[in-house]
Amino acid sequence: MFNPLATDSGLHHQQASIHDFSRGIQGKFHRPGLKLELPLCLDDEAMAFVLRIARKKKADISAVVNDLILSDKRLAEVIE
Repeated sequence: MFNPLATDSGLHHQQASIHDFSRGIQGKFHRPGLKLELPLCLDDEAMAFVLRIARKKKADISAVVNDLILSDKRLAEVIE
């Protein structure tokens, strides 16, 4: 029986033969200092919480999420 999660399924060998990176250029797409803004998916309860705070503070949702994460980070550092 085929198990796609098995470590020795032969998939690695199959893909290795499909992709030829022998002429690849390391760092071709690297952009030093580039900042990527990745989307963040919140569940309904978390989004409602963040929106409520953002409205009260008249702030951007991203700013509220950043503030919450940084305050949790500071708390975690104290606990360590």
